[in-house]
Amino acid sequence: MRKIPIRRAVWPVTLAVAAGAALVAASSYADTEPKQTIVSLTFDDGVRGHLTEAAPLLNARGMRGTFYVNSGRIGATGFLSQADLEALRAQGHEIGGHTTDHVDLPTLSADDQRREICDDRVALLDRGFAVRSLAYPYGDADATTKEIAADCGYNSARGVGGIKSPGTCAGCPPVESAPPQRRHMTRASDSVKDTTTLADLQSYVTNAENAGGGWVQLVFHHVCANACGGVYTIDPALLGSFLDWLGARAGAGTVVKTVDDVVGGATAAPVSGPKLPGEEGNLVPNPSLEAVGAQNVPSCFQRGGFGTNSVVWSRVAGGRTGGAAQQVQVTGYTSGDRKLITHQAEAACAPPVTVGKAYRARVWYRGTWGPTASVRLVLYYRDPAGVWKYWRTGPAQAATADWREAELTSAAVPEGATALSFGLALTGLGTLTTDDYHLAEVGA
Repeated sequence: MRKIPIRRAVWPVTLAVAAGAALVAASSYADTEPKQTIVSLTFDDGVRGHLTEAAPLLNARGMRGTFYVNSGRIGATGFLSQADLEALRAQGHEIGGHTTDHVDLPTLSADDQRREICDDRVALLDRGFAVRSLAYPYGDADATTKEIAADCGYNSARGVGGIKSPGTCAGCPPVESAPPQRRHMTRASDSVKDTTTLADLQSYVTNAENAGGGWVQLVFHHVCANACGGVYTIDPALLGSFLDWLGARAGAGTVVKTVDDVVGGATAAPVSGPKLPGEEGNLVPNPSLEAVGAQNVPSCFQRGGFGTNSVVWSRVAGGRTGGAAQQVQVTGYTSGDRKLITHQAEAACAPPVTVGKAYRARVWYRGTWGPTASVRLVLYYRDPAGVWKYWRTGPAQAATADWREAELTSAAVPEGATALSFGLALTGLGTLTTDDYHLAEVGA
């Protein structure tokens, strides 16, 4: 998983203006005592080891951390579930936002950035978490990103780097101010890696103490003993040793606080990202795939699949309607499938449905594949816990050089289902081009 940002954040001269009416009163701005050093322990990406490895280490020492999660990953294999997040909150830890899909925000259009940041926050609020703090994926943000973070209702947004770190940025300041002057790009350590030593971690704190105090945000990712996160991993034993050392410095005025405890402020009202253009009678936003984001993925869609196969995705000219369509080529195949499906994470994208009603999904396609391959419509639904579940598969479609429509009518939506997702799955070697997705209630 890539963690190195495409560009280092530029530390702004002006402060972005936060937006959104106050919804719930929260902590007030911290009154930083002279010579006090504040350390915030932040954990990115919402991996399950944060509950099983990191939180117990913090809890045993009476410390609280800030856990930044991607709403689109909640409940996925290896990531925190709704129950996991509720457990972290019950233990006193802060839950923050990290965008829906963990994308490099400055590579997106402004509207897609708003959907990633705003809709992620709305999704977390809807799940019951009073999120006030954001961490930018890869620590990457430009002036537009920072303005959007404020507009979406975040009281602060953390980058990666910006304070003096072992081996990098020797000329950087040793601390961030508390509260920060630039709330929507707060300085932090470099990401902790598997090469980070106890002395490296200690140096962040002692540098701050020697400078007369201030705020130090430490950036962690995976916590495990088996390098589960590759280079961005810290061994629990090393983290525990550092926390023991850190706790012993309380007598000297060094304290541990969550990001929210440092920044403070109220919980702003939810602000949704802009709706994508749709069609009357069609529940799918951006149905003709014209609006695209990073890697030319259509807005409100995601590239999915599983198994062992080699794949090439592309945006191609000559859509059935509009200027382009989406194409997937499976060039090597052992198992699984590949498909472009309506997005399962973004709150503004997943078509809502009514329990007990039936729905008809339609996709236009063309392509070539051999007799051992198949193309079928696949349908999923989202349960009350926000987990997406496979529902049903339609009949095999014939290969065709001309545009043809595939169709699948569902049974009655099961109790508790809140949204549907669908797409055409290519199983085996071949090329599949799709355009014009449509979903509507039967009889509507």
